[in-house]
Amino acid sequence: MTQPSFAAAWNVWLIKTDTNGNSEWTRTFGAEDYDNGMSVQQTGDGGYIVLADTYSYGAGSRDFWLIKTNSNGISSWTKTFGGTDTERSHSVRQTADGGYIMAGDTRSYGSGDYDVWLVKTDSDGESEWTRTFGGAYEDCGCSVQQISDGGYIVAGYTESFGAGNSDVWLLRTDDNGDTVWSKTVGGENLDEGRSVDLTTDGGFIIAGNTYDYYAGEYNIYLIKLSSETSVSEPQSGTVPELSNIHIYPNPFSNLTTIVFNLPSGADGVVSLSIYDISGRIVTTLVDKPMEAGTYSIIWNGTDGEGCHVCPGVYFCRIEGSLFNCAKRMILL
Repeated sequence: MTQPSFAAAWNVWLIKTDTNGNSEWTRTFGAEDYDNGMSVQQTGDGGYIVLADTYSYGAGSRDFWLIKTNSNGISSWTKTFGGTDTERSHSVRQTADGGYIMAGDTRSYGSGDYDVWLVKTDSDGESEWTRTFGGAYEDCGCSVQQISDGGYIVAGYTESFGAGNSDVWLLRTDDNGDTVWSKTVGGENLDEGRSVDLTTDGGFIIAGNTYDYYAGEYNIYLIKLSSETSVSEPQSGTVPELSNIHIYPNPFSNLTTIVFNLPSGADGVVSLSIYDISGRIVTTLVDKPMEAGTYSIIWNGTDGEGCHVCPGVYFCRIEGSLFNCAKRMILL
């Protein structure tokens, strides 16, 4: 692939401020083409590590560009990573051994369109290993963190797996970058994970976005996962998560109908409750044993005492012994 033609060069711009946000110094890095800073972290020596996309350097159309600076933002060294096609960088973190871990996606390597690309280097930016993750379609790693056992957690999105057009994709690896487990979260529309961090209970918090086709807009998507998160793909003999909830009309002003299909093997006690946006239960519409089949439940916008609730965003949550899922609804 040839490099694109730009009217003027774009350079990486690194800005250091004081505690009040006033600039102390700025630095630029780049050459005659498009170079774009994507992620930065202060390193243990007081300097900075910057991950960027570069068209000016490297082996292909667009490569990872790793820049190490001292505490004043002066470059100590730079490295590029990539093949003859396109790589897109997103996240860099210093690792416990003084090296660096980078996450993004690649079209030079892997099995499909774009694949998640994880790159581990030593303290001098020399590659120690790389890993790709993905299927036939676009898969992207947007954020990476090292966890306490030396492995890594990666958040991004996948079009190859999951329930919809794209789903949030969480990958857990060991210290060599080999998969321990993966999990997808999302519905039938567009869901993307953009940032991941560890929580004090050993779990994970993911921030991203979700697209509501009906409203025609993106919303912030915040997901909390426990430390017991496991492989998302159902194992032999188990029942997959319930995902086929349909609510119509939605938004609604009077009545709405909640339709869901209970698959064979998932029968038992099923609870269907309505929650407000703060997580408080408004009313429980169903709480009883149910057999496999299709069910239609009507909600008239009232609470458990028959009083009409205020207009706003609500969530329908359906829970059983083998599934737990929710869908948003809007009361006008």
